[in-house]
Amino acid sequence: MSETDPSRITSYPSACSVVPGLSSRQRELCIRHPETMKFLINGLRMAITECQHAFSNQVWNCTLNTPGVGTTPLKIASKESAYVYAIASAGVSHSLAKACSKGLIEDCGCGPTPASLSNKFVWAGCSDNVRYGNSFGRKFIDVTDKIHSDARALMNLHNNRVGRRLLASRMEKECKCHGVSGSCVTKTCWKVVPNTTLMVREPILDGKRTERYLKDKSNKHKEVFQAAKGELVFLDPSPDYCSVDTRGRECGNNCDEICCGRGE
Repeated sequence: MSETDPSRITSYPSACSVVPGLSSRQRELCIRHPETMKFLINGLRMAITECQHAFSNQVWNCTLNTPGVGTTPLKIASKESAYVYAIASAGVSHSLAKACSKGLIEDCGCGPTPASLSNKFVWAGCSDNVRYGNSFGRKFIDVTDKIHSDARALMNLHNNRVGRRLLASRMEKECKCHGVSGSCVTKTCWKVVPNTTLMVREPILDGKRTERYLKDKSNKHKEVFQAAKGELVFLDPSPDYCSVDTRGRECGNNCDEICCGRGE
């Protein structure tokens, strides 16, 4: 990730010119929406931080080899890359959705009120605006891969969608009681995005439940298109992470794997 201070972008849109890894279209969006970019970058950082925490006891600990906001974080199209794209897209949408509901972005406000009715509560309050988060996140994150039609670009776009759809499908109901002395005469509820720590541990995103390795080299384009909506896809087998020196890392209760049999 870039070390650019996102707070500077809000006050100085010209700072968009020094954010590493942006395409011309992404830089244009950055200049036009400096407030939104602040929270977009925060969302990326949040996602990667959570990823590194979740994988801290694994040989691959969410180390990214390419810095920059708009760059490819992992050159190999492995399942780890699929995960990073999905969680980064979800992180961006999460941050933007929260910022909208708090009134921190001029371009958006509260999320839509659900149409369902209940005799136990009333839909009210300010829901997180995941619709805006997903929409702006898609415009920014997907723009580079959308101009290409190779299998890697299709893989990235697909996994981005998995992350955004997962976030939208995991929105939770949050409620507040109203009444005298803490009684709950009436209850108002709204929708919020899930906790980010829980998001990165979703079976869909951590690779424990649903992923597809596209082995057919001649038919990868078609396979990406046919992949299930909630299924991560990747094109290459994972590299041997034990070939990277893991000395100096804390290994907790997983020393045999992290140290790759070299001893503690």
